[in-house]
Amino acid sequence: MFVLILLKGSIGWVVIVFQIGFGSVITVSLVLSFLILTTRGFILGIFSSFGSSLVVLCSLSKGVFLFET
Repeated sequence: MFVLILLKGSIGWVVIVFQIGFGSVITVSLVLSFLILTTRGFILGIFSSFGSSLVVLCSLSKGVFLFET
C-alpha cells in the first residue's frame, strides 16, 4: 500500500511517498519528484528506491489520482 502526501511549498509542490509493507514497516522514505506543469493540473513522475515507478496525475478540479505501475 502506498501513502501519498502532497505539500505546497514556496518553490513548488513537495511529494512524499511511503510504501507500507507487512508488519507496518515503511520501506520507502522520501522520494524525489519531477514536476511538469500542464493546463489542467500537473503530472508528477515518482521513482522509488526499489525501481518501481509511480505516476501521479493531480488535477486541481478532480482531486488526486494515484497509479501504481
